[in-house]
Parts: sequence; structure tokens; C-alpha cells
Amino acid sequence: MNEQKFSKIVREHKLEFPDDGFSTHVIRHLPQRKSILPQMVMALFVILGLTLMLVFQIFVPVLEQINSLVYSISMMQVPSASAIIIYLGVVGLVGLIGYAMVQADAG
Repeated sequence: MNEQKFSKIVREHKLEFPDDGFSTHVIRHLPQRKSILPQMVMALFVILGLTLMLVFQIFVPVLEQINSLVYSISMMQVPSASAIIIYLGVVGLVGLIGYAMVQADAG
């Protein structure tokens, strides 16, 4: 059966049901679209923060501390306290940003 015959059969046997305003009722009760402004502001601040970190070369010591932490753990040594604190700070910051983005979508 080719597509033209199939289309003809579907058109001939098309059933229509009365709507009685159901579609309008459903559309009226759908949630309104949320503003993307919170995500845009967050993205702007993340980009600004990363740019400032690169400009002031704060990012390199942070990566060195994380590298030190990973190296210490891989060699079964006790990592330095500063490496652990930096790592936890980065993980907390990433978690905070993720949480804020989820809340911005939910609100």
C-alpha cells in the first residue's frame, strides 16, 4: 500500500469527537512559561567569576591544589588540608550553582 492510498483511507475513516470546550479548559490550566531571566543572570555571574579568576590567576593555584589532592590519594598518602578545603569548596560551589539552576526552573 502506498502513501497516497493510506492517506485516502485515513481521511475517509476519520472520526471526530465533540470537544465541548475541553481543549480550551486544559490550555487555560497549563502552567505559564517561566522566565529565563534567573538562568541568564546566573550564567552571566558564572562567566564573570571565571573571567575574574583567570584575570587574577586564582584559577591556577586552585587546579594545583586539586591536582595535589588527586595525586596524594592516588599514592595512598594523606592529602594536605588546603587541598581538601579547596576541593570541598569547588564541589560546594558547583553544587550550589546546580541547586540554584534547579530552583530557578522550579520557581
